[in-house]
Amino acid sequence: MRPLELTFSGLRSYRSRQHIDFRGHSLVGITGDTGAGKSSIFIAINFALFGACTFEAATPKVLIADGGDGILAVELIFEARGKEWKVSRRLSKTSTNSHHRLEAVDGSETRVGRDAANTRIQQLIGLDQKTFVRSVLLRQGKFEELLHASPAERTRMLKGLLGLDILDTIAQQARDRRDAIIPQLHTLNERKAALFKNPQDTAAQADIEIGQADEQIKQLKRAQDQLAGLDKQRTDAEHERDQLLELAGALTSALETDAPEQLARLAADDAALATEDGALAAELAPLRQQRHELLDELGDRRPGGPLADVPATAATTLGQLREVIEQEAEASSRHAAAATELGNVQNEATGIEAEATDLTTQRLTLEHEHKDAESADADLQKQLDAWRTDLRTARELTASVIRLDQELKDQQADHTTAAATLEQHRATAEQADQAITAAEETLEAQKRLNAAAYAATDLGPGDACLICQHELPDGFVPPHAPALHTAEQALQTARAQAKRTANLVTASLSKERETHTLADQTATRLAETSAQVHDALSVLTRQLGPVDLDRSDDQILQGPLKVLADAQEQTAAKAAELEKVRDSAAEATATAKAINKDIASRTRQIEKAAEHLGVLRSRITGLLRQLPTEYRPEQPSPDQVDQLKKQAAADRLRLGEQWNTLTQLGTAIENLEERRAELATRRADHITAPAQRSQQRMLAITAGYTTLGAVLHSPPASTLDLTADLVAQAQWAIETKDLAQQAVEAGRARAAAITPLLERIAGQAADITNNAPTDGKPIESAYDDAVGCRAVAVETRDTALTQIPIMDDLQRRITAVQPHLDALNVLVELLGNGKFGTAVVQERQQNLLGSATKIIRDMTLGRFAFGPDFQIYDSHTGSLRDVKTLSGGETFQASLALALAVVEQASSSGGRAESLFLDEGFGSLDHNALTYALDALSTQVTAGRLVVVISHMLAVAQHVPALLRVSKNGAGSTVRWATDTELHELADALETGSLHI
Repeated sequence: MRPLELTFSGLRSYRSRQHIDFRGHSLVGITGDTGAGKSSIFIAINFALFGACTFEAATPKVLIADGGDGILAVELIFEARGKEWKVSRRLSKTSTNSHHRLEAVDGSETRVGRDAANTRIQQLIGLDQKTFVRSVLLRQGKFEELLHASPAERTRMLKGLLGLDILDTIAQQARDRRDAIIPQLHTLNERKAALFKNPQDTAAQADIEIGQADEQIKQLKRAQDQLAGLDKQRTDAEHERDQLLELAGALTSALETDAPEQLARLAADDAALATEDGALAAELAPLRQQRHELLDELGDRRPGGPLADVPATAATTLGQLREVIEQEAEASSRHAAAATELGNVQNEATGIEAEATDLTTQRLTLEHEHKDAESADADLQKQLDAWRTDLRTARELTASVIRLDQELKDQQADHTTAAATLEQHRATAEQADQAITAAEETLEAQKRLNAAAYAATDLGPGDACLICQHELPDGFVPPHAPALHTAEQALQTARAQAKRTANLVTASLSKERETHTLADQTATRLAETSAQVHDALSVLTRQLGPVDLDRSDDQILQGPLKVLADAQEQTAAKAAELEKVRDSAAEATATAKAINKDIASRTRQIEKAAEHLGVLRSRITGLLRQLPTEYRPEQPSPDQVDQLKKQAAADRLRLGEQWNTLTQLGTAIENLEERRAELATRRADHITAPAQRSQQRMLAITAGYTTLGAVLHSPPASTLDLTADLVAQAQWAIETKDLAQQAVEAGRARAAAITPLLERIAGQAADITNNAPTDGKPIESAYDDAVGCRAVAVETRDTALTQIPIMDDLQRRITAVQPHLDALNVLVELLGNGKFGTAVVQERQQNLLGSATKIIRDMTLGRFAFGPDFQIYDSHTGSLRDVKTLSGGETFQASLALALAVVEQASSSGGRAESLFLDEGFGSLDHNALTYALDALSTQVTAGRLVVVISHMLAVAQHVPALLRVSKNGAGSTVRWATDTELHELADALETGSLHI
């Protein structure tokens, strides 16, 4: 058995579909992180071959991957006995149904079902699962199973691996052949004893009896034919009379109905309901139009719209604005009064104190203004940075929308292509099924012709036909029996084509579902990203007005950037002015130390008032920014704010009234629609359903009339027009019922006229019976007796004529078969006692140990060799060692040598082990031992075998020419072939330890 292609999905950590093509490869390595899923590849091969786990488990469903679709599917194409085979298996986590199918790739053989597939696979590869996992698929930690097996188990395993189980097959075939010949020989003797002693005399006497019987049969046959004609006339007349009476009675029963009257009443009721429904429809139309116009008028301010809450929010903000304006006016007044008092006090001080106080006040004022200006500049700069970030995000989301839209179009095109391909394959599959049906019909017709030909083989002119008993005409020749091979071959070809088209349909259906799923996923992502773009642009529009993302950030933010530049210019001017005042104040301060403490206190109070006033003004500015343009005052005075607040309240009230009107319209429309639905229900219950029942009763009358009319040859009745109104249907029912009543009367009258004909036929039959030569017996009994006598005579003659060559043939066959039976008895005795098979197994076992010794000597530099009973000879100690005393690395070397020897011996002696699968174990070897082990594997590869190795060792990965890399992430495990670049990188690596990927 040699794997060619492996496809699997939903197996352990592999959720998605994986495909590995082993064609063209001989030595393959499998690498990956611990737990990535390397060993699962071998588990997939084992499950494909045997439908079971490589480990102890209650059910193979434990192999189904978590987080997937709950379906385990494995397909393996492998080579065995010179042919390619494909085995496919499928399990479901939620269903008890499973799929197991084995078929030859050339279509010559198919096995369906777990037991049938497993039995045939075991025959093809010569191994059961237990032997397979002990000698061909060496699992991690299980390499030594063949080495440690008991002698009986090892013998059984080697028989399958080395092809020696053919001896058991030959022995069984010899026994079967012998047991089949013995009853055949006994049958030949019994057939000889059953023959006539003098077949020639028996045939002559039978000819005389045949002539006498022929004359009697001829006379009786003439009378039988006359009676048969009269009997047919009587049967036809009775049948016609009974049929007329039966059909007339059935039609009479069907006529007992008031369906025409019922249809007329229903027509009147239906017209009343239609009038009522029209009135409701006329009332409903203007209400729908009014609601539509009101929704258009509301626009975005309809209930739930983006501008629905604008008036209410604006009214609240305007109320807050008026309070802050009043607070600012009061604070400004207090600040002015405090400044006036400070001026009065300073006027009383000396000139220098006045100058110092004035400069100090000016410095403090300028510092405060400069600080506020810097803070405002920083806030505006932060806002600009935030806008730039939002613009960048909006552009990225817009690009994603464009990309996803193109990706969705591509995937939808792929799905359209896949769907078209699926329909083509389905059409081809339907044609293939039709071809099977046609081939089956052709074969069945050929079989009928064949059977008819063989049935007429011994018949000739004058003989009685086996079907109708009529005498065969002169010149009769038995028909030729057509051959069935061509029709059978055509049917087999049609079935093979149907299988191939069914596989194409399955693959196309999988592709169509895959492309449909991808398109749905992309459409969801596109919708989500489009919503994000809309939200981002809505925020920017509210803050900046209409935004064109094709313009640069500076163009979009031109207004805020100019405001920032102007503010920064003013801040710089204030800084220069502040610097000058600080210099003058420093000089004045030196001379103003004696300024009154009261002046300093008043100055501090004025500063606090100024700060508070600045806060209030900033808040006024913030509230103004929050207001929509339509509710924003040009000059924020209390009167203007009150006026705008009243406007917002009025807008809110008007909007509420419009919403209330919309609700009332919806309620009215819903009530009218419910009344129309009630009318429809009443019509269905009280008009449509009763009308259908009346129609069915009238259709029954029409069917009865049609049947009776066919016998009477009456004109056909008109058909019911189901699209017509009930008035027309009621008129049709009245006319049809009258026509049916007339047919009943005509049928009964015609039945009464048949009785005189039956009486005349009975009299003619009695005359023929009385004149026939029956010797007092009934004519049928006399004819049967004559035919029976002739048949006995013919059979006796034919038997006697055929027994002469049969007796000679029986004697010849008895003489020929006896020596063959004697030879089979000798072969059964030789193979049945087991000695010959045991001797062959022992010979092959010694050859196996010899091959294994050569391999293990090469791997261990001549230290180890195999003893005659699978013990290990150690040249370092000069003694035999039990395999249980070997270290882990030594056990691996011995097991590997034995496995490689099995493969080598099996291939050279006609066995079936053409592949070897090794799962880890190399880590227990030192560098030299590892090198020798890998060289041994290369030797097997050069012999044309497939060796697959799982390992974390870098040296192993460097040694193999083809490498499968297994990786695992949140979506599960995947496997792929390593690229040439990756293989070159491994080859150049200097490490000799573990391989990490």
